[in-house]
Amino acid sequence: MTSQSPLQSANHHSTNLSQFYTVDPNVAHEMIEGEVLAINNATGSYYSMRDTSALVWMAVAKGSSLAIIVKALAAAFPDVTSIAADVQAFVARLNDEALIVPADDGEDVGAVAVGAAYATPIIEIFTDMQDLLLFDPIHEVEPTGWPHVDRD
Repeated sequence: MTSQSPLQSANHHSTNLSQFYTVDPNVAHEMIEGEVLAINNATGSYYSMRDTSALVWMAVAKGSSLAIIVKALAAAFPDVTSIAADVQAFVARLNDEALIVPADDGEDVGAVAVGAAYATPIIEIFTDMQDLLLFDPIHEVEPTGWPHVDRD
């Protein structure tokens, strides 16, 4: 199952532009050819972020505040008036999905790389492999070893 999340956060969390976030310790992520793939090991859901979404994710992962991210995007795309609201809504959605958590501080890493065109940040959510991703063969085995799953 896949879905593209609307920008409205399910829990309507408010995000402050001076806020820092960090990637949740349960999340593994990688940028591959301009697309961020992230797996929430606690839920088994995985995510795809492209274009502006990938840029925002990578900036958050590197420790940038939302203010720095918005400033960089606004400088690169001066005709787009919804950048601050778009970034806040996207980050709230990342928080709702337990991909990021608020941090007390961070490192404003300076310039944020921007792409050729602005696209409203969205996150694609995939739940079709949750059972497989949540199955941990290292911990769920009998003393006889793999592939004998502990049925307790």
